[in-house]
Amino acid sequence: MRRDYRIIFSVGTSLLAFIFLSYYYQLDWTGFGDTALYKLEENILVHDSNNKLKLSSDQKKSYNVIAESKTLWDWMTLFLAPTTIAGLGFWFQSIQEKAREQKAIEEKAKIDEQMREAILQSYLNDLSILLVDKKLNKFFISSDTPSKDYHIDDDIDFKAALDIVKAKTLSIFRLFEQDVIRKASVLAFLGDTNLLKKLKIDISEINLEGANLRRANLTGSRLDKSNLSQANLTKVYLTQAHLNRANLSRSNLSDSFLTRAHLNQSILVDANFTGAHLFKADLTEANLTGTNLTDADLTEADLTGANLTGANLTRAILTGANLTGANLTRAILVDTIDLNSSGEVDY
Repeated sequence: MRRDYRIIFSVGTSLLAFIFLSYYYQLDWTGFGDTALYKLEENILVHDSNNKLKLSSDQKKSYNVIAESKTLWDWMTLFLAPTTIAGLGFWFQSIQEKAREQKAIEEKAKIDEQMREAILQSYLNDLSILLVDKKLNKFFISSDTPSKDYHIDDDIDFKAALDIVKAKTLSIFRLFEQDVIRKASVLAFLGDTNLLKKLKIDISEINLEGANLRRANLTGSRLDKSNLSQANLTKVYLTQAHLNRANLSRSNLSDSFLTRAHLNQSILVDANFTGAHLFKADLTEANLTGTNLTDADLTEADLTGANLTGANLTRAILTGANLTGANLTRAILVDTIDLNSSGEVDY
């Protein structure tokens, strides 16, 4: 299409150049010269002695013929109509091509969406068969090894089944690398079935920005260096979870459970930890700038070197917490419990 436009532009430019040069040099053969006056003569028909018509050799009739020069508008009219029609044709064709391309993109996106959904359902169905039909879920109630109280189907090897689940899960996360919603669904499913903890799947550096994981059971999950910014993690279970150097900025973790969670050097800027349980959580060198920790339980939490600039610690419990080297500049400390027994801090 671009090539067609270049052709139209070249032809149009050439015609304009021709018209300009013809006017400038007054080329007569182009019709752009001065108005010309021509004298024409013709013999007159007369009757001879036999009363027949014949051309007179000595009688002639003269005519003056004026040849007017072409105006610019005359030439523009001559070329403008076909050029306009051609331009409109190419423009209409361009619109049709763009419409076809957009339709093709939408159809491809629809097919891709259907394929991803089918893959997800197949994955969940396979795991459901192992967990329910093959009674594999019985082993995830309290221990990592088969319980004597339950019987697994004879055709199922316990360790092999777990390896298959783990491989399928890692594959599905890679496949849904750009699909945050489905990754969150898989993660929530694994948490609800206790598979995430038992399989010890390392999903570090996963992108879950803006994911909705409300009330999900992510106990013991390995999410180091992951992106969970702006995620909904309300009432989520992250007990003993590994979130070292993870990005949780502007995420909502109100009423969440992070007992003994590993948040070393994590980014928690402007996050909401209202009412969160952070008992013995490791927040060493974490960035908690502007973080809302109202009513949060930070009992025996390690906040060594943490940046709490502008953080809201209203009614937060800091009993036994280690705040050595922590920065509390402009922090809100209204009714904070046991702050003075928390070590040396910078205000």
